[in-house]
Amino acid sequence: MNLQEILSGERERYVRFLLHAREDITSKLPSTVSELLISINNEAIPYPYRYLRVDLLSKTDDGQSKPTEIRIDLDPNFKPQIYKFGPLTLEIHPFLWNQVQILFNREPNNIKQIEGWITHWLDIEDQSGTNPAGLSGAVHSFTQLQKTGDWWHMTGDFGTAPIEALVEFINLMASQGITYIGIRSDG
Repeated sequence: MNLQEILSGERERYVRFLLHAREDITSKLPSTVSELLISINNEAIPYPYRYLRVDLLSKTDDGQSKPTEIRIDLDPNFKPQIYKFGPLTLEIHPFLWNQVQILFNREPNNIKQIEGWITHWLDIEDQSGTNPAGLSGAVHSFTQLQKTGDWWHMTGDFGTAPIEALVEFINLMASQGITYIGIRSDG
């Protein structure tokens, strides 16, 4: 299976599940919106990491807001894959489109460039609008860069962003001298 097929398959699996959940919840709570961009009111969380898109947000009969995070299981048939692109080794283990942990063999050298990419794909200014299914085509959230042992990592909820978003992220990391990238989810 090639890389595009793997990424497309996981994205489509998540998007179908999100659309089904939205339809189900909207039938019970008609005042439901999907992918609402919010900012966590906490200055200790730096920009752009304080922004996130809530999968679904509903207004209940008593006027309360009820957020829903869509959870899907790992594909039990997923087979790990290794790809070589020049000096870059890309190792893909079972992962969820809405919980992609990306591991690096060394610290990226330009975090501002990474944060620019995050800001663009979060579509913080809501410049992209929605597609015919009412989806944003945006990343939902990203964690700050962290180090655990010898590995650096970030976790992204790629939401309804196209596979090109993840491919761009991989290319961005490779352009910063990263020679190993691992993709996985804890499930």
